[in-house]
Amino acid sequence: RAASYNMPWALAVGTPLKYATAPRLVDMLFYWWFPDSTFIDLQPTSVKFPTNDRTQWEAGNLKTESERVPMRKWVHFLLGESFSRLRETVGNMRWTSSEVYRFLVDLQTNASNTDGSVACEWLKANPKRWQQWVPLGTKGPRGWGL
Repeated sequence: RAASYNMPWALAVGTPLKYATAPRLVDMLFYWWFPDSTFIDLQPTSVKFPTNDRTQWEAGNLKTESERVPMRKWVHFLLGESFSRLRETVGNMRWTSSEVYRFLVDLQTNASNTDGSVACEWLKANPKRWQQWVPLGTKGPRGWGL
């Protein structure tokens, strides 16, 4: 795509340490995915190309963006069998990209923060959101409950 839009660029390969360090030493374009906290302090932005055009992609013209890949939740199959309410709660959880970004910033900007403390603060600040995710106690697998 860069060549299609006359964007000058060069490719470099390095160790994981160099990968994480180089963008802090030089103003450069770098590869990053979300959610990941490696470069969160740099406040990275995306290079935007025209919206995906499947017809063009099928014809071999890759000048538009690739299709978005949704974030998904994966759980062990026994979670659903043994802990159906917990599995349903996990399935109901929803966060926006901006919320996830904020979690990552909070983790990186305050050394005393942990995954648990950031999650706990969010839970205390957003009871109406997470209470919607928890199934009713009377609801259960088929044949159970009221």
